[in-house]
Amino acid sequence: MVAHFSKAANHYPVVTLVDGQQCEVDRDGIRDRQRSTRPPTREEVKTAARWLFNRAIAIKTPTISSYTAKHAAERYCRSYIPNGAMIVAADRLGICQRLAHWNSLNTKIAISRRGFRLLPESTMHHEECSR
Repeated sequence: MVAHFSKAANHYPVVTLVDGQQCEVDRDGIRDRQRSTRPPTREEVKTAARWLFNRAIAIKTPTISSYTAKHAAERYCRSYIPNGAMIVAADRLGICQRLAHWNSLNTKIAISRRGFRLLPESTMHHEECSR
């Protein structure tokens, strides 16, 4: 379910997007060789995977930004989760993703927008409740 990581400092997990493109991932998201941080840790990926598995509803079409999902998971888990950990977790759970836009650190993850909106930890739910 969760990625296997080597102890090597230069090992970055690789995810496959809907279009077949393979991308390396660092803590910030899709890896840019000019700006790169270390890979997400095993524990960070496990935390993101637990949130996705227990709280999100997987669908076919990528709709929710990895960055938006990471913030919801942080609110629910009450711990920091890097964007890259959310991307790797979705990949390892077999949830489809695509780049959010050209040259983006973020992906769109195929989880239900309607289901996400109903989660107490979602930004959308918080905005609706504060009206």
